[in-house]
Amino acid sequence: MLTFFRIFCAAAPGIAGGQRRHRLRPQVAPQVAPQVEQLLLAMGGEMSREALQRLLGLQDRKSFRERYLGPALAEGLVEMTIADRPTSRLQRYRLAERGRRCRRERHAG
Repeated sequence: MLTFFRIFCAAAPGIAGGQRRHRLRPQVAPQVAPQVEQLLLAMGGEMSREALQRLLGLQDRKSFRERYLGPALAEGLVEMTIADRPTSRLQRYRLAERGRRCRRERHAG
């Protein structure tokens, strides 16, 4: 284990001594994938998955869930209207407060 620590620290100078080489700046707007950004821009009010896919011109349900809707839900940018029943046929999606803020910040400049 000590050998791993020495190799790791040799490859990343400054870590063993507790030094920080670069200071991280806080982000104003969260980084979002281009697909998620497209989804945020397309959303208006409460919308079904089918309506969102149609609006974005997408046909593959699995791809839409994995590349658009899933990441947006995980990041808290989009929320479900029936959160306790995610597979409900009546499920709709809407922008969460964080999603509205992100959309405003991206189009303010």
